[in-house]
Amino acid sequence: MADTDQPAAASMLPLDSAYDEAMEMLLDAKDFAKSYRELGSDLKPEQRLRLSHYTMQVTARLTQIMAWLMASKAVAAGEIPAEALQSEEYALPTDGAMPGGDADTLEREQADRDFTPDRLANLMDRSRALYLRISRLDQEMRA
Repeated sequence: MADTDQPAAASMLPLDSAYDEAMEMLLDAKDFAKSYRELGSDLKPEQRLRLSHYTMQVTARLTQIMAWLMASKAVAAGEIPAEALQSEEYALPTDGAMPGGDADTLEREQADRDFTPDRLANLMDRSRALYLRISRLDQEMRA
């Protein structure tokens, strides 16, 4: 019986690492949002709106990632059947609809880097990279 438990535990390691990474980013995003009020006072209204938009995109990405990871962990723990992950209910968007992932948004983000706080820019980049990694895992599981 221990032999059958080993592969399941070993296969969870990448998911555990991704879960920890996503949780760390969520906490960092929360802390950034708290401190953002102070940063925004020197910006034009349009710039503040753009930074709020980018912050929401980071939050949306991380929320989708966490939902997928929690569902995957539930399958590994036997709480839901593996077939459940095949349903659209648990799928990340496959049409490139990552929050903030379209070419226009990416171009705008780059143009806005001069007034985007480094901490937010870092969160934007890290959350996008993690989303892409999890999206590949999702697609592999569906293949």
